[in-house]
Amino acid sequence: QSTWGLVSLMKGLLCAALLVLLALAAPRASAQPASGLYFVLSPSLSSDIGEQISFLVADAANAFSNTPPVSGNSGSAQYTFSSFQYSTDFTGFSMSLGSPSSTGLTLAWAGLSLYTKFNYHIVANDWPHPSESGYVEVFTVVDVPLSAAAELSFSGPTPSLSVSSVTLNAGNNMEIFVQCTDSVCLIPVDDIAQSVAQNFVPTFEATVVKIINAQAPAILARFHTTISVPEAHLDLVLAGELSAVSGTSAIVVDVDGVFTPSPGQQPPFSPSIVPPPAAFDSIGSFGVIGTEYLLDSLMWAAQTAGDLSALTIKYTEVPAASPIQLNTSDPFFSAAVPGLAAYPRQGMDVVMNVFSWPMASIGPSGVTLDAFVVNISFVIQDTSPLTAFTLSTSLQIAAGLAATVTGSNDLAINLTVNTLSFGNASLDSSAVGAVNLEDFDGLLQLIGSFASALSPGIVVPTPKGFVLSSPSFVLQSGYFVTDAALSYEGSAPTTPCSGAAEGVCATGNVCCSWGCCAIPGGKCCASGCCPPGFSCDGTQCALGSSGSSSGSGSGSGSGSGSSSGSGSSSSSGSTSSSSSSSSSS
Repeated sequence: QSTWGLVSLMKGLLCAALLVLLALAAPRASAQPASGLYFVLSPSLSSDIGEQISFLVADAANAFSNTPPVSGNSGSAQYTFSSFQYSTDFTGFSMSLGSPSSTGLTLAWAGLSLYTKFNYHIVANDWPHPSESGYVEVFTVVDVPLSAAAELSFSGPTPSLSVSSVTLNAGNNMEIFVQCTDSVCLIPVDDIAQSVAQNFVPTFEATVVKIINAQAPAILARFHTTISVPEAHLDLVLAGELSAVSGTSAIVVDVDGVFTPSPGQQPPFSPSIVPPPAAFDSIGSFGVIGTEYLLDSLMWAAQTAGDLSALTIKYTEVPAASPIQLNTSDPFFSAAVPGLAAYPRQGMDVVMNVFSWPMASIGPSGVTLDAFVVNISFVIQDTSPLTAFTLSTSLQIAAGLAATVTGSNDLAINLTVNTLSFGNASLDSSAVGAVNLEDFDGLLQLIGSFASALSPGIVVPTPKGFVLSSPSFVLQSGYFVTDAALSYEGSAPTTPCSGAAEGVCATGNVCCSWGCCAIPGGKCCASGCCPPGFSCDGTQCALGSSGSSSGSGSGSGSGSGSSSGSGSSSSSGSTSSSSSSSSSS
């Protein structure tokens, strides 16, 4: 039973860490609240994980080809869009809390490179119902900023996520090219280009918001703000929220960090210790800060649930080499309790009961459980068990904490008991006559001398993709700080690229001298890239003189327009048109 509390704590740690990575909450505007647990994520770790998740998202998007056709009626024509292709690249991930006067967290990418292509088929509603087919290309010429704002609530049985907005700051750096592939094109493709130009960004933003809000409940349903410990009849409550800490840029989740014996039952005391900002700022990568409230609630809940009652040491569990055996005829018991002679050669079990919960004190020298009362009963295991006598004493425990990394990259946490200090024993009851208490005082002190042999602990598996190193515990007055160097090595396939900030690009991207181009087979320009068949034209792309094709084409973006050959690429900031075979707007 010395391990399940730590197991629960570490499960909660992992759960909270994953929730932080998923997103984004309303920070408290007040000072840091008193809690039992705080989970701390450094900016460098959040950036590292965010970059790796970005590669996973980009790779999934680049490989996705199952978007069903989209059909509808615009009023003047019926349309069908099909054969969607996507290619993306994300760079410069960051997470930041809002200011004290605002709510939420901002999830941002400094650069999004985007390319999508799909086919279109349009049939006019008016007689003679002309039709037209072709394709549309939408792409960013240079990377553009992308950000999202959301809130995450930990107050329910499972977290709930709500994205309020997504902002794609395309500026003058997004272009739309429409190409009719029919031999005769009757519907002006510049109308199509203009419509796409006006609606792409808001449609993109609204669609991302819709998808995230639709998918979040299923993802978050796997996580719970209350972790059950059925073998101990306890719950660990992790309800809480993100909060800003003055003087540090770390992301902090303060949670209740309280053990309860049943849902809704709370201890008769409240958290009172708030670690200073320096404790949060000391976290190098990922950390857990726990206060005395966590340990106090654990002992209270365990005692209330009966987990500290009837703790039994069976006489058969005593090693044969022990100088004292739990037997009525052992020389020690024969001398200390003469009345046991009436039950010769009978084994005795020791049953311990704690009737009041101990309170914990954390300090630089270790963890101390303040003196608490323990009743110790010696039960003769005859045909009908008999409680021979019961002693009452006090017990104080002093311990230390240590953490190491195993050879398999797992985290080992051990509680090292330094001293077991027993008070003088008193006789609570006896069914066998007199008991020499001084002899038992010596026995209890002998038991206490074996404290250094007690080192209960657990091994916590490190999640796949994470590399753990150099964990440590720092004990301060009223709280402890667990700090570990944690790095994330995502499993998304990538290709090397010396020009990219991360040194790699998502699969399918083109490596340029300045970074990653999301356009398949794209042409690297000075500060951006263009699709095949286009040439670099400053911060825009223009159809090359050798890039002619049948039919007509129209391009639209957010800069100035230009056209050449039988296709054209231009911007929505101005409108121009070429010959009947191509136009742009």
